[in-house]
Amino acid sequence: MRSLPEPQKRALQCCVDVARERDDFSLGIFGSVASGECDEYSDLDLVCVRDPPGEARLTAEQFGAITGRIGDVLVQFDASHLGRSNMYVAYITHQGRMVKVDASMIVAGDVLALPTLPIKLHDPENRFGRVTFTVDVSVDARVLLEKMCGWLWYSFARIARGEYFAGARAIDYARENALLPVILHRLGFPQGGHRRIESRLPEALVTALRETHPDALEKDKLLACLEALYVLTRQELQLQENAFPHLPPILERVWEHIQASMQTISTTPLRP
Repeated sequence: MRSLPEPQKRALQCCVDVARERDDFSLGIFGSVASGECDEYSDLDLVCVRDPPGEARLTAEQFGAITGRIGDVLVQFDASHLGRSNMYVAYITHQGRMVKVDASMIVAGDVLALPTLPIKLHDPENRFGRVTFTVDVSVDARVLLEKMCGWLWYSFARIARGEYFAGARAIDYARENALLPVILHRLGFPQGGHRRIESRLPEALVTALRETHPDALEKDKLLACLEALYVLTRQELQLQENAFPHLPPILERVWEHIQASMQTISTTPLRP
C-alpha cells in the first residue's frame, strides 16, 4: 500500500490492533486503499475471515469492537439496503476527521468476488489462504446495450407522466448501470461507476456525459438529458464496430416511439 492520508492511516491501525487482540478473525482491506488511489475522503473497505463452521456474518459486537476503537461512532448499520447481510457500515469521527468504514465477514473456504484483490493486514492463521478471491470485471456489452434501449423508454415514460424525480433517477440508473460500464469496458478501464470519471475519461466524453445530467427537475431539461443519453448510446453502438448489428434498429425504433409520444406532451423538437 502507498502512504495513506493520516485519518485513514490512524483509523486502519486501530482496526489492525483490534484484530490482533481478538484473533477470532483475520483482517484484510480492498478498494482504493489496496489499489493505491486512497485520498482523505476514501472509505476503509475491510474484509474479515473467520474459521468454519458458522455463518458468514459479521456480528454487531465484532463490528462495534472495531469501530469503537477508531473513534466516536455517529451512525452504524448493516448493509441490507445493498442486499449484503454480512456487511456493516459506520461513519466515525476520528481526531476531528470523518472516516467511513465498511466491513464484511466471510468464512475460510468461501469464494468471494471483489473490485480489487485484498491486502492482508492480520492473518496469523492463514485464513486468507483458504479463501478464493476473484476480481469481477465481466461486462456483457450486448446485454447492457439491450437494457439501455429499454431503459430509454422507461425513463421517457416517467417524464411523460410528470414524475420528474423518477425520470431523473431513471436516466441516472441507465447511465450508471448500462452505458457507463460498456464505455469503461471498451476503453479498457476498470469498472467503478461514476467514480473519478472526470479524470479517467477523455474530456470530450466527460462533456457529453454532463449533458445527460439535468440542472433542474423540469420536463424540457429532462427530455434534453434523455436525448443526450440516446445520442451517446447510438455513438457507442457505432464504436462497438457493428459487434451487435441487431441493436441499432432497435434503438431507432425506441427513439421513434419516444418522438411520436412527445407530440402529446411537448412542442420541443427532438433530434431525429
